[in-house]
Amino acid sequence: MSTDQPETNTPGQQAAPQQVPQTPVEPVPSVWPGAFGLYKHSKAAVMYNIATFLGLIGFSILISVASSFVTGDRAVSFDGGNSFQMSGMGSIVNVIVQLVSIWISAAIAIALVVSVKRQKMSVSESLRDGGAIFLPFLGLNLLLGLITVASVLLFVIPVFFVLPRLMLAQYFLIEGKLGVMESISASWNATKGNVGKVWGIFGVNVLLVLLFMTILGIPFALYFGVMYQAAIPVLYLYLKKLPQTSTAAVSAASSGPTPPQS
Repeated sequence: MSTDQPETNTPGQQAAPQQVPQTPVEPVPSVWPGAFGLYKHSKAAVMYNIATFLGLIGFSILISVASSFVTGDRAVSFDGGNSFQMSGMGSIVNVIVQLVSIWISAAIAIALVVSVKRQKMSVSESLRDGGAIFLPFLGLNLLLGLITVASVLLFVIPVFFVLPRLMLAQYFLIEGKLGVMESISASWNATKGNVGKVWGIFGVNVLLVLLFMTILGIPFALYFGVMYQAAIPVLYLYLKKLPQTSTAAVSAASSGPTPPQS
């Protein structure tokens, strides 16, 4: 008859290493980790719906290749009349491609926010939701473009103050369910005192562009660039958790846009 005895390690025998459970990356950091520390949060969000993002990126590339084929060789003609007709067709195709690109951008932005929240979303669902907000998303992008151009015309310097204050507008439109002007106002209020965080994300993206310019660095730049796509949505949800940001968003939605303040 045998009795169970506790295992003891004999001299010179090492205990088997214990597996240390990995702590999952929190969707939205409780403490701001900095632009580089933000990478792990962004990567976790992108990987949560990686098939959806690859599908949307592939769809965007397919549209670009198809438009290049239509407006490329066929635009060359020895006949003046036919050349004019094909040129007009090329312009129409380019407009359609730009509109489809905005639609895909809206779908990607929606998928990014959903992924940060750790919710699943398919390609078809993201395109469906992107189509539902297409008109306000288009209007917001046109207005942001006009504001940026106006800032550049004002001796370039104002754009460095205005651009980072508007980076969250599309996410207030998408996730916050605000109107165009309210989204711009909410972004302006939310980034007050947090411009450095936006510039930090810009800085990382600049480094990725510089890496892309080296031949050997292209694959790494593409990989890290995709994995860093959720950086701004993570920042948006991080700032939205702060009491002063939530109050500013509610104020913007109820009272309309506030005048820009430096």
